Amino acid sequence: NFSKDGGVAWQYRDIRIDDNLDETTVATNKPSISVDSNENIFVAWEDARNGANTDIYFDRGDYILDLNEKIKLEADYLVACQYLNPGHIAHGAINDVYTPATPPDYVVPRENGMAILGLLLADGIFPTNEPSYIDRANLSMDYLVRVQELDGSWKDEYDYRDPSGGRDTKSPTQAAEVMMAMYALGYQDNRYNSMKAAVQFLFDCQDNGYNGLICGGKEADESFSDWNWITDNSYAYWALLAARGWALVKGETTFAQECEDAAALILNGINNYFKNSSEVWWWQVVDNWGSRINNGGIIDWLNYTPRFLDIPANGVNNPELGVWIHETFQVPSGNGGCMWGERHPNQEYPGMSFQAAFSWFDLGQNDYANAAINWAENSSLWQLIPDEHGILGGWQDWININDYSRPLPWERYVDTSFYSIGSWLGGYDFTVFDNNPPVLSYIENKAVLVGGLVNFEIFGNDPEGDTITYNATNLPYGATFNQETHIFNWQTNQIGTYVVHFEVSDGYLVDFQDVTITVRARPCFLAGTPILLADGSQKPIEQIKVGDMILAYDVDKNKMIKDKVKAVSVHDADNYLIVNDELKATPNHPFFSEGKWVEIGNLKIGDKILKQDGSYQEIKNIKKIKAQEKVYNFEVSAEGGSASGGNPHTYIANGYVVHNRKIIYPFMEAEPNYP
Repeated sequence: NFSKDGGVAWQYRDIRIDDNLDETTVATNKPSISVDSNENIFVAWEDARNGANTDIYFDRGDYILDLNEKIKLEADYLVACQYLNPGHIAHGAINDVYTPATPPDYVVPRENGMAILGLLLADGIFPTNEPSYIDRANLSMDYLVRVQELDGSWKDEYDYRDPSGGRDTKSPTQAAEVMMAMYALGYQDNRYNSMKAAVQFLFDCQDNGYNGLICGGKEADESFSDWNWITDNSYAYWALLAARGWALVKGETTFAQECEDAAALILNGINNYFKNSSEVWWWQVVDNWGSRINNGGIIDWLNYTPRFLDIPANGVNNPELGVWIHETFQVPSGNGGCMWGERHPNQEYPGMSFQAAFSWFDLGQNDYANAAINWAENSSLWQLIPDEHGILGGWQDWININDYSRPLPWERYVDTSFYSIGSWLGGYDFTVFDNNPPVLSYIENKAVLVGGLVNFEIFGNDPEGDTITYNATNLPYGATFNQETHIFNWQTNQIGTYVVHFEVSDGYLVDFQDVTITVRARPCFLAGTPILLADGSQKPIEQIKVGDMILAYDVDKNKMIKDKVKAVSVHDADNYLIVNDELKATPNHPFFSEGKWVEIGNLKIGDKILKQDGSYQEIKNIKKIKAQEKVYNFEVSAEGGSASGGNPHTYIANGYVVHNRKIIYPFMEAEPNYP
């Protein structure tokens, strides 16, 4: 029984009856327990130490946690076990049990993976929690990626306090469970690279295993194990399918097929070598000569039951399997919890009870599952009062049902916290979505003059017909993307190169493309370029102002017309051209060359450009200058007109016919004040 004080601090009362009075006895007589109609509890007993009559009253609201309170308690325990020190390699690591000392000394990669899954489940219920559960999960994964071994593996244990500590063995389970958490957490390029390296380690273990099975990994001397564990193979099966899913996202179909083929070999090996043909249970180990081994009993089979992962193996979906787990591990305890088995026949484990509940929920045997959960919750192993360090949550690893002995309170392994959260939510299914990613139609890169409008729609489709969503990120300032119409819109306002990320998603897989939008400076001339005015005089372009009358050239009628300056523009350019030693213009300014408008930067020596008298001047030399210069342009108002009725948008610069191109940004409606 337990009660909470103000919903924050927890108080625990463990009342044990013992026929043989000793110093551990709390009560001499069986306590009297009464429960009223509202499920409030009153307990009274005689204290064996001083003969005093003692009683406790528990209000129902104090001793019963709701679902969210349970989940938050365990998620906060996972957070408490995480080491935070941005300057240390172990930053983000989740120790396998809580320890106040730093840095962490028992970091098990697979337990970090399971803790990440627990934090993800909690984040779905508490998305605004502080600290953020998803942020802490990402920190743990960042740590795992950072310490991955060169061969793609993870060691079985890392000790950051004792350089000679830890375990140098490398089991496939460590890699596989990290990969599963990686997949559940979500795609990132660095995670995919890490997953590919881990896949290579699994491939190496498969090459050294028995008939397609994954061997037990590497020993401390880097030699491969001769044993093939159902543990490693069950998790590796799903890890390889997860890698396949991400490979399809990246379009790496060859690698995806390699992962799929390797997973198929594992599944074939599980079906053919681990299944006990006369029973519903499975062998733990097959050696590299095909011999089946129990390794001291069937104990570890439950701890890593394939049903927990929904392995599509022969007999796993059979309800008889659930009955066998119940009769073999649950019935002997007599209280709903699960025993370890043959090796430690008197020990009962919350972690095993929760994992068995996963299997029972999947098999529809909810009564077995709920009995296991109820035992764990009502056992004395759940840390519902602050420990000596003030930490709540977590589950002591086991209890001996004969003498009630147990490990020290600090032995509260983080993977059990995940198993409890998953059990409270009705079980946990690791799901790899076996579908093809959606397809984003190719998008051309864009180029526009500053001030121009960039507006386009993106298109996508899904091979299976799944509903897809559209998204765009890294938008330039002022740009928008409508997720409903799939339209990108931007009135450009800044010269530069911008890379926008577009993607389509079916909810699980994505296709994406990075599109480059180049915003170029508007065509201009350098200061000093003479502009022909309507009265026949000339004025330097930097002195042209709004309202000035200039002469334009109608290329359709081959005659001069008058026009008015509507707007002027000035900006900086970092390069320009000098043509025929007299004309200084930016490379993108259009000139009329042999019947069409061509940017001067695209012309070459020998080409001809139109002059104000209707003749063509041959280009004899072009010099490219890289230097910062202020440049100028202006727009005319269309008071003239071409034969087609349109505005010629031209003027005469240094005797040559040039296009003014409409100025959108920046523009000035009054005379500029140039520095």
